Amino acid sequence: MNTNNRWMGVTIVLLVILNISALAFMWVKMGQKPKGPRPGLVANEQEKVSKIFKQELGLDDEQIEQFLKHRENHRSVSQEIQHEIQVLKEEMLNELFHDQVDTNTVARLTDEIAEKSKEMERLTFDHFAKLKKLCGEQQQELLQKLLDDFFRQQRLQSGPPPGEREPRGENLPRPPKGERPVHGDRPPPPHRQ
Repeated sequence: MNTNNRWMGVTIVLLVILNISALAFMWVKMGQKPKGPRPGLVANEQEKVSKIFKQELGLDDEQIEQFLKHRENHRSVSQEIQHEIQVLKEEMLNELFHDQVDTNTVARLTDEIAEKSKEMERLTFDHFAKLKKLCGEQQQELLQKLLDDFFRQQRLQSGPPPGEREPRGENLPRPPKGERPVHGDRPPPPHRQ
């Protein structure tokens, strides 16, 4: 019996060490976020972008190469700004859970977030301005149409602003006065027996 207890103890100690090692490995791996997208994804995405701009705008290979350089720079800078905004938002959220919320800190953080957002918008504008500069006169007209279509799609996907939404049921015909339900617009709940 003494030998069985000893083997049981050794087994338990080995399992504990194995579990701690596995947890430590996962913890270290979770902390190591890859820098930027995987190379295969970037190449595939660049091919898609190149194809779209060749088809839609008629860009030549040199124009596409210059655009992809601008785009990669835009991507890296915008990712950094987005990361900074996320850190500021987390800091502001942490402030919420202090015993006493420092309103000056919250005001400072919201101002910094607004400045970073402004920087992001300016970066995006400059990115499209560089693309416009690469284009010839006819390509610029096509670019304007392409961007108009893109932003129209974005608006449709996000829906209209709250003040411009149609009230629910506004387009539905109203039943005649004598046929309106007693309980407002809903039928009465079914009776249970």
